[in-house]
Amino acid sequence: LCYKIVKTIDLYYQGKIYEASKCFNDCLDKLMFNDIKPYETINDNFVFYRARVANGKQYRKKDLFHIDFISRNLVSTNRYSIPGFPALYLGDSTYVCWEEFNRPFIKDLWFSLFKNTEELNVIKIQRIQDFFQEIDSSKLSDLGKYNYLIRYLLTFPLVLACTIKVREPKGNFKPQYIIPQLLLQYVSRNEEIDGVKFPSTKVDYSKIKQVKAYNYVFPVKTVESSGFCRVLKSKFHMTEPTSIEIEDTLFNPEYTGYVSVDNEDYIPQNTLSLIDDDER
Repeated sequence: LCYKIVKTIDLYYQGKIYEASKCFNDCLDKLMFNDIKPYETINDNFVFYRARVANGKQYRKKDLFHIDFISRNLVSTNRYSIPGFPALYLGDSTYVCWEEFNRPFIKDLWFSLFKNTEELNVIKIQRIQDFFQEIDSSKLSDLGKYNYLIRYLLTFPLVLACTIKVREPKGNFKPQYIIPQLLLQYVSRNEEIDGVKFPSTKVDYSKIKQVKAYNYVFPVKTVESSGFCRVLKSKFHMTEPTSIEIEDTLFNPEYTGYVSVDNEDYIPQNTLSLIDDDER
């Protein structure tokens, strides 16, 4: 795997993009994914989050899903996305979403909560510290832990190649994105795998404890002239976007102190709709 990753990058640098992609895909097929299947299953109803910076706008659901196919020209290069190819990026927590936007004012962010409606298989790009913690706390037998360790070691070169921090953030070409982008292309053509789980390069993990801080990316599996991927739409339920400003306005208390209500089924009659189809 180490050899093939280096060869893939050499071919890419020579402008032989097809050969680079084929080298990488063949390597994953032959050495790993047909035998050890280094991905984990996420049960349904797992909670994800997605955020966008307001920029003076009021967002709707369609604004916090992947970019509409008709606007694919807006899809820029990202660690796991190539220009023009939409993908749905989600986070474990609102915290990691905030970090990914380089810590803007919280009031400038809009959030949607996502839940998967069915099981998802994701390739796991896991920090080695988290791996050790996970295997130490697991209830696996010694043989089970041994097999788990071997599987991680076999994929470790891929973990390293996908988590290199960008040296030149303003550069048009970021070589640190080569392997992650090829990995997502591999996922996009594989029916067994839905996405990739990966750590953030913007989070200082030494300063957080018991906080979920992984990202997820799910490439589109269908392509349309406009609209959104039918497969991803069927696999996720999402809430209407909201913001701190909206929540403060909606839930600004009318009274200070406590109000006693004998009827536990009491539903307040006053409602307020600040966003279409979202009355609270």
